[in-house]
Amino acid sequence: MSPPEIIRLSDELADLDLGDSRLNRRTRHLLETLAHHPDRSIPTACRGWAETKAAYRLFDHEAVTAQKLLEPHYGCTIERMMGHDTVLCLQDSTELDYTGKNDIEGLGTLNYESRRGLYLHPTLAVTPDRLPLGLLDCWTWTRPFVDADKESVRWLEGYQRLCETQQHLWEQAADTRLVYIADREGDLFPIYAEHRDEIGRGVHAADWLTERAQRVKAQAAKPPLPRSGRTVPSTIGAPPQTPGSGPASRRASRWVAWSSTCRLPARRRPQQLQA
Repeated sequence: MSPPEIIRLSDELADLDLGDSRLNRRTRHLLETLAHHPDRSIPTACRGWAETKAAYRLFDHEAVTAQKLLEPHYGCTIERMMGHDTVLCLQDSTELDYTGKNDIEGLGTLNYESRRGLYLHPTLAVTPDRLPLGLLDCWTWTRPFVDADKESVRWLEGYQRLCETQQHLWEQAADTRLVYIADREGDLFPIYAEHRDEIGRGVHAADWLTERAQRVKAQAAKPPLPRSGRTVPSTIGAPPQTPGSGPASRRASRWVAWSSTCRLPARRRPQQLQA
């Protein structure tokens, strides 16, 4: 395998469009300055108080948003994906903990009332050889959520945007296959229904692989039947146990379910997503 290409930040920001050419130049300059010192805070990365104050003014500008800054990077990620047959699109959520930063506005609670911050749900594109290609999407929110019962909509929206990217790649005559990957939180029937609807509309939908929310006992002769929807061919198996760094008795394994097709929910779409 050839060594990965060195990516320059200036290339990633070439298509940055904040609505003003001077603002674009200032933003590129600041981001490159911060990128040269990723381990430093903004004041220590900047050269003096004047540049630090200019950086804070820039970030406070109404035209400068996280999505606007990431959009050119998303485009570069898609271009890199076109050079690969299969791309794994990993989604998961993480916390950004700003507890004690009382001067930051717009924060929400985390897992405890005393902890303050926000949640981040990115989609990272990587090759099967574990080469990162970049981000495709980034979903952020704070608690309490506008609709607490539908916080899991992040998984569905992430899959929908991935299907849009898959369709775009097909329109560009790229044979890249996208595979949505999520843990058990992403094992939601609305995602299966969305895949069925996309196929019904003639759209090239992305494939997906999720960890099952319910444990299933492997049975070679009689695979478990779905509780709802149609029965489809499937295979259930368990990978060999692999020892960890501790005693030989400490072993971990995970049941894996896979299929060329998928169990589908009933035609009627559920009214609420799982929380």
